[in-house]
Amino acid sequence: MAALSLALAIVGTFFSLLPVVGAVAGVPISLIAMVLGLLARREAIRAGQPPSRAARAGIILGILGAVLGVVTYVGCILWMRSVPLAALGTWDAWAVCA
Repeated sequence: MAALSLALAIVGTFFSLLPVVGAVAGVPISLIAMVLGLLARREAIRAGQPPSRAARAGIILGILGAVLGVVTYVGCILWMRSVPLAALGTWDAWAVCA
């Protein structure tokens, strides 16, 4: 479960750097990775073993990916509102941040 948490956290953090995809896919994947990392950590502690580093990395990257996804999405929305679409040569607001 810790390895799955780490893998999902890496994918979620990567998707979070993309403006629209980050909010749609990156944030949920990162949150799932964080939860899986917490579950793997709790399972290891209950078994009397030290928590794995993969679980810790999954938790940290999951939080980082979720925060990055939200910040990227909000930044894109704020940028779209500040730049006139006619200056960009398009009238499609979502094409700017996609």
